[in-house]
Amino acid sequence: MQNIFLNLRIKKKILYLERASVKLVHFQRDKSHIHESMKMKKSTQAIITVLAALAAGSVSAQSMNKSAMEKDSGWYGEVGYLGLNTSSSALNGSQTPKLIRFVAGKDINENLSIEGMAAMTMSKATTTPSTIETAKYSASTYGLYAKPKIEVATGTQLFARIGVAHTSLKLEDTYSGVTGSATSGATKVSYGFGVQTEFTKTIYGQFDYMAYGKSKDSIFGDMSSKGFTASVGYRF
Repeated sequence: MQNIFLNLRIKKKILYLERASVKLVHFQRDKSHIHESMKMKKSTQAIITVLAALAAGSVSAQSMNKSAMEKDSGWYGEVGYLGLNTSSSALNGSQTPKLIRFVAGKDINENLSIEGMAAMTMSKATTTPSTIETAKYSASTYGLYAKPKIEVATGTQLFARIGVAHTSLKLEDTYSGVTGSATSGATKVSYGFGVQTEFTKTIYGQFDYMAYGKSKDSIFGDMSSKGFTASVGYRF
């Protein structure tokens, strides 16, 4: 009988140990699963953080590019000093009134712009054919141009202009105290070329030579107008 009770006790202990062993295995598995879950959660959080940072950087870059595009509208304006050399067969010579010239332009693309131009006299050319005669010359011109251009160095461009311009010449002649005047004008093909260089991102300098057209009439005969202009421009 004692042996029987002893065997039963041993079997109970073995069964208890087996159950404890099974519980320990399950606990280790659960612990491993929890650990793996925590690692995956941390990895997911890290990936989300990186993606959020990349998205923020992309939005910021797009915002900066948009701001830069909005800032550069493509419109620009220029003001320049033009010595307009006007020659006339009827006057047997040439005169050079000084004009102030304005240009308003719009970039179509990086190699082409469209411009409107207007210039008027700020200082007349004066001659004294005799002691009793004084002649004063003034001029004006306005036109519309296409402006092809190419960048030859960073911030520096060579360009040409081709278009039409209406140019007028006015003569005021005073002889023995009596003043008379005559005006002639014509719309002709106009063209020229020049160089432009940036001082800043919005301010630039320009130097060009333009032919404003040739004409012929009964007042001044064969007449032509051309000249150099130094300008300063601003990009809006």
